[in-house]
Amino acid sequence: MSRWFELKLDFAEAILLKKAVRVFTQVAYSDRELPTSVFNNVIPNNADLHLSPTMILLVSTNSHFRFPEMTTVLAMKPPCSSVSRLLCSKSCRTLCVSLHRLKCLLERNTEDSVTLYGDEGAVDRIFYEIGDDDGIKYSSTLPVISLRDQIQMDPGFVGSEYPMRLGLSSEIFRAFITQSDSHGFKVHARVSQTQVVLRVVNNEMVFRPEPGICEIESDGGRYPFVLKFDLQHQRAFLNAAMLSEMVWILKSAELITVLSFPIVGLGNLMFTQLNPAAPN
Repeated sequence: MSRWFELKLDFAEAILLKKAVRVFTQVAYSDRELPTSVFNNVIPNNADLHLSPTMILLVSTNSHFRFPEMTTVLAMKPPCSSVSRLLCSKSCRTLCVSLHRLKCLLERNTEDSVTLYGDEGAVDRIFYEIGDDDGIKYSSTLPVISLRDQIQMDPGFVGSEYPMRLGLSSEIFRAFITQSDSHGFKVHARVSQTQVVLRVVNNEMVFRPEPGICEIESDGGRYPFVLKFDLQHQRAFLNAAMLSEMVWILKSAELITVLSFPIVGLGNLMFTQLNPAAPN
């Protein structure tokens, strides 16, 4: 067999990937306000897996007529440990796969390393193995729905510049999101050099800059600035924050807001609504 890519993750990385993919499925299949039946045949259950020699992107976009479109991305740059490795002979290849099937495969692992690889003789599937130094304990495949080759990877908003940045500790972020649950859907953060005011309708919290707790960064000293994001995927945000020490709310020059959850030992889990004109 001729492997065109191989991704090996040690046990800790495999568990982090499993938890990150759970967040993807929460965004794709559920919402805190609407019953699952509303999403039947509306929310896609697929994701694009972008592979290159230096980076992996897992991307899923969902939309519903009542909410702005949400895109979720996991950006990985293995190796993160002495065991893990990424090999890829393509400059960029994108595979469309079932998010649900990927989640089911990852859920089978509880204590071992994981290897995913592609073979040039069977490009309609990704091979999946669980094992340790004694050998393979479980193997299966992840069907490839479609495939396309590109000259180079387009990282999209993952590779954008964000001149306005607000970092909150995971604990503070989770506390505010939980406390705001019954107040509304839209978070407003007004950021100055001396304080941050987080507000959902009439629920408000004020923070002063403090390293590791509340960090404010603005290229060119552009203050004050306002950050906004929706809470229709509250559970996904809370579980993403559980994987991260700091949560970053980023704003680009094009006024796109991104929630970024750096996951030590795996990569970066990011959310954005690429349609800021959509109704609140």
